Amino acid sequence: MTTASGLPLPGGAMVGLDNNRWPAFTGAMPWAAKIEEYPASKASKVVADNTSTIESELDKWNKSVGWPLPPPNCPMPPVGSGGVTEARAASQVGRDSPRIRERRRWPRT
Repeated sequence: MTTASGLPLPGGAMVGLDNNRWPAFTGAMPWAAKIEEYPASKASKVVADNTSTIESELDKWNKSVGWPLPPPNCPMPPVGSGGVTEARAASQVGRDSPRIRERRRWPRT
């Protein structure tokens, strides 16, 4: 069993945790993704864009802790192996289930 886990970052990337601990990044990891300068009465100017460096360092870290986890190597159960079969599931479509009856109680607009 593995202790690998991950957290989503605000930009959508995932960071792998090592035994549920935040990564100890090296000095190669920038402190800011972008640094912009805002001169008075002028458009902003990007001074540094560290996005690709951050993505690279994050990728290196995630690989070092085995994140993301590989998909489980479990075969799907065959249809009709004790669960809901395709024929049974198809026969239930359109039946008057409690959920459908409940929706019918609401007044139509």
